[in-house]
Amino acid sequence: MKARVECIPCILRQILKAARLANASEACQMEILRETMEYLLKVDWNETPIILSLEPYRIVRLKTGVWDPFSQVKHEFNQKALNQYPRLKKIVHDSPDPLRTAIKISAVGNIIDFGPLSRKEIEETLSQSLEKKFAIDDYEIFRKRVKKAKTILFFADNAGEIVFDRLLLEVLLDEFDMRRVTLVVRGGPFINDVTIKDVEQVGLDKIPNLEVKFLSNGDPNSGVYPRSPEVISWVKSHDIAISKGQGNFENFSGIGDIFFLLVAKCEVVAEELGVRVGDLVFRYNP
Repeated sequence: MKARVECIPCILRQILKAARLANASEACQMEILRETMEYLLKVDWNETPIILSLEPYRIVRLKTGVWDPFSQVKHEFNQKALNQYPRLKKIVHDSPDPLRTAIKISAVGNIIDFGPLSRKEIEETLSQSLEKKFAIDDYEIFRKRVKKAKTILFFADNAGEIVFDRLLLEVLLDEFDMRRVTLVVRGGPFINDVTIKDVEQVGLDKIPNLEVKFLSNGDPNSGVYPRSPEVISWVKSHDIAISKGQGNFENFSGIGDIFFLLVAKCEVVAEELGVRVGDLVFRYNP
């Protein structure tokens, strides 16, 4: 999915947030924004929003000396999500269709911003969100494929919601004849996306038959990569591929034979999908 004009101010807002999380002074924040704007004026915008964000986040790291500005936020989100894990595990277990319920919970995890919410508010938001229907729902295609599948590739999205994804991966391993689930995470820190630290914090590394792969574009300062032949080969070498979240949709929407599980969080992505902002989406790209 190519960037649109609306993506440019969004990138600037995200960069400012990262700079502030890194405790940059106001003068440093202004310097970061100026360099980012100079970069955006020169670069070709005919790319995905994530790829356009690589250099701005490198600028934040260089100017602040902070490798992972979102580190503390991610740790807190993971812990708040883990607090919900036993209750959600029971919901899945008691469901007449655990796979369907686990997919819904994984999608709902993409909605919640754990930061300012109390435990009670998180529980209420979860309950309300679980009542929502998918605007695009290719579950029946997925279920038929799962019954025959032996291997699944799962592109993780954000910290916190990875706990909700864990429930889905556990159902796939426990309820079906899966030999292997491959979890793909960032090769280094990028916004609040999942890295190996988050995998270990939420206990995903302890799940049997689960392998972790890392995304990288060869830049040691980045954990995001352009769509590459290697990634396409990963998709082709697994029976099923699931791409979680809006950012992964932006990067991989042109790849075939992949399921996209996300919440449309902005007008650009919503329009691309033909849904409304806030809608749940489970779409298969044949």
